[in-house]
Amino acid sequence: MKTKTSHTPGPWEYYEDKKDRFQISAENALVALVFEREDAEANAALIAAAPEMLEMLNENASAWDGEEHSVRLEHRDLIARLKRLIKKTEAQS
Repeated sequence: MKTKTSHTPGPWEYYEDKKDRFQISAENALVALVFEREDAEANAALIAAAPEMLEMLNENASAWDGEEHSVRLEHRDLIARLKRLIKKTEAQS
């Protein structure tokens, strides 16, 4: 299961700028700013990891598609959750 990638391709990185904000960027493109908060760096790290996490979700969903029907049936709730999570990453138009 591969989704259309409409987001800025990864990898994304984050760093603290001179204004005490965290910038998340990819190849000189600003993706997001996280403003000063106690948990700002943790939030920036999570956002920066998003493209890699989405890639892993897609790989896992594809792996389940290759399993036998009885195995997929046994894990249908997990597979459904994976696919719903992937769907949440798609831009709404």
